[in-house]
Amino acid sequence: MTNDVLDAPRAAVLERRPDLDPAALEDAATLAELGIDSLGVVDLILTFAERSGGDPEVLLDGLEPPQTLGELLTILNRFTEAE
Repeated sequence: MTNDVLDAPRAAVLERRPDLDPAALEDAATLAELGIDSLGVVDLILTFAERSGGDPEVLLDGLEPPQTLGELLTILNRFTEAE
């Protein structure tokens, strides 16, 4: 996988939160610390599902809601891998 594909989820976060310092996008950072609420998570997931043509119900089945950026990125990368 190229760095562009791996960085797509982080870039999407920064598109929605341009006020964030890119250095703050550490995997261990909580979504609350980054100001990403549950609606923001849903928006990101649906955006990546639409881009990839993946079925969110299938790709998200059995997953717990993400609490950290790393957990969210893992979910978003499922969609980029499905492309």
